[in-house]
Amino acid sequence: QVLAVMAHEVGHVRCRHMPTMLLVLLALVVVAELLVQSMLWLVPDLFAADDAIGALAQLASSLVLIVIGFGWVSRRIERQADTFAVRDCSMLQTDDGRATSDAVDAMAGALESIAALHGIEPGRRSWRHGAIAWRCGYLRSLEGRPVTNLPIDRTILVIQIASVVVLLLGGLLYLESVT
Repeated sequence: QVLAVMAHEVGHVRCRHMPTMLLVLLALVVVAELLVQSMLWLVPDLFAADDAIGALAQLASSLVLIVIGFGWVSRRIERQADTFAVRDCSMLQTDDGRATSDAVDAMAGALESIAALHGIEPGRRSWRHGAIAWRCGYLRSLEGRPVTNLPIDRTILVIQIASVVVLLLGGLLYLESVT
């Protein structure tokens, strides 16, 4: 379990999760701004841009979107780090490229131990990490599966590409508005 937790943390580094989270956060800010601007364009009276209440409503709308989006992406990143741990621990046991039951048990057991030690109900949702039961259920689904090119890896890649596209689009729209 200690090796699995260590591999999970290494997974965050090897999968470049910190830069990804920064990229996602910036993209979410751009999307939130574009949505607020679209709402203002479609329904000009929705937020009275001249008064403080309208400005607070715009800010609150943006923050809700950012918090929801950031939490969703963060839970997928934790899932990828969990997968990395299973992949890494499986490679210590076999070279057939499949997730071993021992590797799955080590990572799931570590999560269950952490929950027990901290008095966390396994089904309790967590904004950034997801419920322990949700994560363990996913890990158990990996047993015997090939550990390369898994859906979670493709999901994170799509998130990264989408974030870059949103930032480029936001930059282009900004440049167009100032010229």
